Amino acid sequence: MAVAIWDHRPSADELLAARVAAGWAPTPTATRQGDVVLGYAACLFDQRSGGAGDK
Repeated sequence: MAVAIWDHRPSADELLAARVAAGWAPTPTATRQGDVVLGYAACLFDQRSGGAGDK
């Protein structure tokens, strides 16, 4: 979703929500602790799954 369609500067939360609403899903990274969602998307992953991501 292009930033140009917003009537304001979207927050990181708004951008992430728009991406997820459009069908995007974070890709987990294999680590020694198991598959982990890294980066800002980890906060959404943690909320939905109950804590597998790494903030």
